[in-house]
Amino acid sequence: MVELPKSQDGEVREGMLQKEVRANRLKWSVPFLAAFMPIALLSVYSFQVSSNSVQTRIEEENISASGNLA
Repeated sequence: MVELPKSQDGEVREGMLQKEVRANRLKWSVPFLAAFMPIALLSVYSFQVSSNSVQTRIEEENISASGNLA
């Protein structure tokens, strides 16, 4: 059980409690961010590769079409 910070009167201080909550959220969010970072980076890389491939394909088709007209 987590012991909550208390004032001299024995009451839990709101500000200290919010700091604890913020610290716990940060501790839990870092591993999730680390887990999803490779997925995001792989998605960006995949998009770049497929975009380049489509662009090359279109350029080759345009060259081929203009060669057929000549």
